[in-house]
Amino acid sequence: MKHVYFVGDWQPCTGLMEQLQIQGVLISLLPPDFQPAGDLLVVRLSSPQAADLLREREIPWVAWIDLSDPALVTQAYSAGAQAVFPENTPQEVLLAFVQRFLEAHNPSLPLEPLEKAIQRRYQKGDTILLSENSILEVQEGIIAQTMVHQDGSEVLLGLFGPHTLVVPHPADTCYIQLIAHTNATLLIQPWSTAALDPRFTSKLRSRLQQMEAWAAMQARPHLDQRVLGILSLLAEQFGVECERGELIQVRITHTQLASAVGATRSTITRTLGDLKLQERLFTLDTEDGERYCLPRWEPGHHGLPCSAGYPAEVVSGT
Repeated sequence: MKHVYFVGDWQPCTGLMEQLQIQGVLISLLPPDFQPAGDLLVVRLSSPQAADLLREREIPWVAWIDLSDPALVTQAYSAGAQAVFPENTPQEVLLAFVQRFLEAHNPSLPLEPLEKAIQRRYQKGDTILLSENSILEVQEGIIAQTMVHQDGSEVLLGLFGPHTLVVPHPADTCYIQLIAHTNATLLIQPWSTAALDPRFTSKLRSRLQQMEAWAAMQARPHLDQRVLGILSLLAEQFGVECERGELIQVRITHTQLASAVGATRSTITRTLGDLKLQERLFTLDTEDGERYCLPRWEPGHHGLPCSAGYPAEVVSGT
């Protein structure tokens, strides 16, 4: 059984502890001067002196602190912290980091190899874990692929709808994770089984083209170009024609869009406002948040699976 220790003010960590316990992780609360022997130490740091107490620990540890004190961040990394998270980091981000860390540093406890195709359902926000010999295909709903930085910030690497193949990333320091963006139904298969599908090659080619296209849009020199580029790729997958152009039938927040294009949320909000004034972008308010509409849009040639022909409940996972 994996063992995670919590040191310091543990009250804000109760949600994280509950989720880890549900997954079978043993949780212990310790005083700062205790010498534990386990898999990971999660520390609520409040002073450089507290970081110094952890300098000689053999157990790997991560810090959860107030990043308004740059000296404390520097001190934590200098004392050997694996990662430093700001105090307002969402607990689901911390949970995903701990899961990936435990998986990467416990090679003796891998996920069971998949022997046959299985169908699994995930709720919105669930983390999707796969063994390295498996590959998934989205049947209903949408999943997101993100990369978690050491400071807890995330970068959106893509959204995948029905008929998209997604390959699991090895457990390493890239900290790439899959999250259910909506309720989702996935078909998970061994590579050997998936390769028997006569459409497998074309689906895999589409996935590679999608990765290249996403990277190309992120590399555009100007922020407005990156924003419109990412939205145009989402329109290829989730767009439907409407009176004002191409309506993207997937919810993406300002924060998620900012993470995809390398900007802050406030900057994205201003950029979206500018694009609306220039009539290069419109938004439509719905019960589930705003949707983006591109008035001047031509579909690309990336071979992306299009969800426009599917019922709304298939795309949304409802």
